[in-house]
Parts: sequence; structure tokens; C-alpha cells
Amino acid sequence: MRGASVLLFVLLVTAPAVAAPPDASHAAAIESFRRGTQLVEAGKLQDAVDAFRDALQHEPASVGARLNLADCYEKIGAPAPAWREYVVAAAYARKAGDAREALARSSAAALEARLVVVKLVGPTSSAMEVHVDGDPVGEDIVARASFAVSPGRHRIEIIEPGKRPISVDLAGAAGEIHALTIAFEPEPPPAPAGAPAEPSPHAGSAQRTWGFVLGGLGIAGAGVGTAFGGLALSRKSTLETESHDPSVGATRFYDDRTNASTLATVSTAGFIVGAIALGTGIALVATAPSTGPVGSLRVAPSVGGGSAGVVAGGEF
Repeated sequence: MRGASVLLFVLLVTAPAVAAPPDASHAAAIESFRRGTQLVEAGKLQDAVDAFRDALQHEPASVGARLNLADCYEKIGAPAPAWREYVVAAAYARKAGDAREALARSSAAALEARLVVVKLVGPTSSAMEVHVDGDPVGEDIVARASFAVSPGRHRIEIIEPGKRPISVDLAGAAGEIHALTIAFEPEPPPAPAGAPAEPSPHAGSAQRTWGFVLGGLGIAGAGVGTAFGGLALSRKSTLETESHDPSVGATRFYDDRTNASTLATVSTAGFIVGAIALGTGIALVATAPSTGPVGSLRVAPSVGGGSAGVVAGGEF
């Protein structure tokens, strides 16, 4: 749409006002439209966008208001909403037998080189909804089985009652055409009243993750207990030697005995905490809802070389 055609829009839109019923909504639409054209002439395109959108709130089928709105969008560098308004204007023009349908179609087609065109492949229905980044796509656009978005990454969702929604992440550059196949899966039947809810796969995965984390902490605790236990045993052996050595003073013997006691306490605490964490981890993994093949954790005691501990192995 070119700026010089604004006057043509004014004539084509305001002419039917003579035959239209003089209701308040129509009068408000005409006033907003006139304000929009004045703002365009003043170069205030963003304000003109608001005025034309206000006009369409009162009369959505106004082809002239949509064409002028699309023209403003195009001039302020927003080709995606401009394309949308041209396409909707063409749909309303076709229904009304308005000659401006061809103008709207050609203007939309000219913008597609600056956009990403998404073509819907497969059966569509009047109940189907399409959302781009959470915003609904108009019914007239969905009906033509193709729509355009700005270059970049977008989240596209297709919804139909009784079917599983389709969600697709799409990324494209200007001028690209992407085909999006519509292949709905039936929605699962509702669970009988009183039946336990099926566990979420994410919940099972999270529980299993925590189980492995706690299992790892339990193994670490056992390692701490083993290490300090070995030190305590070594210190105990030293104390037995010192008890028969008259050259070792009482103070040194007392300090070594205190250190040995502390090491033994830390070792015992490590084994206790490790056993609790490991047991809890095993329980979490064992009771996690199944989501397919998962890893398994094997745990066995290990004794030898003057030390005790726990050996764990996994299969993934």
C-alpha cells in the first residue's frame, strides 16, 4: 500500500456511511478512521496505528481501516503484522465483493520475501487453533493453511479439541518457507474417578536423581568413615607401643589418646551418616516411577587390609 492511496481509502470507506445506520459504533469507527488519516498526513504513524486499530474495534470488517493499518505497520518496519492485516483485509474484501481484494493480496505477497512463511500440511478444521509465541492466529489466516512470522525463533502451538496439542520450535530466516505437518494424536481417556493419578515422568526422574545424589553422599560418608577408621586404628597401635615405652611422657600419651578418640568418633559418624544417606538413596531409586530403562545401583560391603567400607557399582 502506498501513502498516496490513503485518500482512496477514505472515499471508499466513508461513502457507504450514507446508507449505513447512524449508530454510535459506526460513527465512532468513522471518527477514528478520519483521525488515523490525519495522523498519517502529519507523519505520526505510530499514533495512526492506534487510531486505525480503534476503528477496527468498532467495525472489524472495515477493509479500508485494515489496509491503512497494514500500510502503517509496513512503514514503521513491522512486516509481520502488516502481512497479517493485508491477509485479513483480503478475506473481508472477498466476502464483500470489494475490488480491493487484489490490492490486499498483492501487498501481502510482496512482504513474504521479508518474512518466514509457515505452510500447514494436513487436514484442518474450523475448531483448530494456531498460536505463535502465545498469540492466537486469526481464523481467516488459519483457514488459508499458511501464515507468516518475523525471522527468528518462534514457538508454534496447534490445538484442536479432543487431540493432543502440537508444539514446535521453529527458526527461520527471511524468505524461507517451512512446512509444518499436522498429525494430531488422540487425547488419552480420562482416568476413572478415584483412580490414582499417573506419576509424572519428570517426578520419577527427579526422585531417581535425588536417589543417586544421596547414594553418592552415602558412599562418600562411608569413604570418610573408612579413612578416619584407618587413622584411628593406626593411632591405637601407636598408643599400645607408647604404653610400654617409659620415655613417652604422660602429656604426649594423653594427647595421642585424645586424637585417637577423635578419629574414631569421626569414623563412626561418617559410617552412620553414609549408611543413612545410602539407604535413603537406594529407597528413592527403588520406588521412583518407571519411565523406561534406567540405571541400576549395586552396593556391597568391602572388608580387607585392616579397613572396612562400601563398594558401589552402576549400570546405565
